[in-house]
Amino acid sequence: MQRYSISMFIIPLLAGCGGSQPDEGQVARQSEASTPAAPVGATQAPLSSAAAPDAQSFVSETGETLLYEIAAARIALERTRSNAVRDYANMIVKANGEAAADLKTAAASERWIVPLGPDQRQKAALAALEKAADFDTAYLQQQRRAHEERLGDLRRFATKGNSRPLAAFAAEAAATVDRHRQILRRIETIGRSDGPTEGRGENGESL
Repeated sequence: MQRYSISMFIIPLLAGCGGSQPDEGQVARQSEASTPAAPVGATQAPLSSAAAPDAQSFVSETGETLLYEIAAARIALERTRSNAVRDYANMIVKANGEAAADLKTAAASERWIVPLGPDQRQKAALAALEKAADFDTAYLQQQRRAHEERLGDLRRFATKGNSRPLAAFAAEAAATVDRHRQILRRIETIGRSDGPTEGRGENGESL
């Protein structure tokens, strides 16, 4: 699977005055030099204060989302009448099952705790899917939102995470999630009720 690590530090340097009084030209040059630095510092300050992603939080949130997407896909296999949505759901069950196993392996190297199921918010989303009148629309909307959130988390940990095994996992997983997100867009664009969309998904599934 896929992801990373980066540290950025912004250290403001304050120039002290020398022993002699500066002439007017020196004052002007100092003023001109300091003027553009202020907005740059103001823009970068929030980045410097952002801590590196916490490894345990990453494992928990990623694991919960993987399990939520698997559960949602299984509901889709029971409720959808769309071949494209069914193919997509089958792909998610397989791909996320593999990702969950990879996450468990990466987490075990440093003894991070892997969750056993979705969180409460995701359980509520699954309950809503069970009752949705327009199932396919509800399912695809939930999946798009989940993929966008997870992709951001994966990319962030891949570049800023403090665990090499998890960062490597995140980098690989991010590429997979991005491909799944593109497939979702294609399903929504081409349609979901007239059979499979053009192309094949991972592992040969029709999409």
